[in-house]
Amino acid sequence: MLASVALNVAFIGWIRTTRFLEPVVPESYLTTVRVEQFVVPRPSPRPTPPPHWDQLDRSLVKYVKMFPDHRQIVLLAAKQGNGSPSRAPRIFRIDISPARIHERSLLHIRVFTSPEANGVYIRFAIWEIAVAPVAAGRFGASDTDFPGRAYERFERDYSMPPIPPLFAGRAYNVEVVAVGRRGLASGAFISLYLEGANGH
Repeated sequence: MLASVALNVAFIGWIRTTRFLEPVVPESYLTTVRVEQFVVPRPSPRPTPPPHWDQLDRSLVKYVKMFPDHRQIVLLAAKQGNGSPSRAPRIFRIDISPARIHERSLLHIRVFTSPEANGVYIRFAIWEIAVAPVAAGRFGASDTDFPGRAYERFERDYSMPPIPPLFAGRAYNVEVVAVGRRGLASGAFISLYLEGANGH
């Protein structure tokens, strides 16, 4: 009799320690999240620079080239707000393709700057994208704009996520910013069109 009671007590203890009687919860129940509503962020009409720099000077466009698959702008040296020369890194050229993008477009960004730049960012609508440095070099002696000038090349491919309808069907001035090591930056604009789901 005592042996039977001892065996029952031991069996109940084993069940409790192994959690044999706890309900089994399906894994999908633990990992599934239901999104009831997507709230589109409201972009500021005059965005303030994020904390990558303290001073942002502007570059003027020297000229624009339109190609079937991309567009390019060539820039003059940036100026401070009072017209004085900027001490920020210089942006030489910006290439962006395609000029009209939609969801799942592969946006290719290439920016040539002076060597002292240590970061490039582009901003439009609700996106800010960092562009990585990939190579340093010099323009060829026959380059019509910057013969023999040293440069840093920043380049990146960015796969466009779904574009909220609020931002589709519009052209944007994409702000391109080159940041220096002393909190100084130069910026310029290049146009880009966001297409909607129906191609408009």
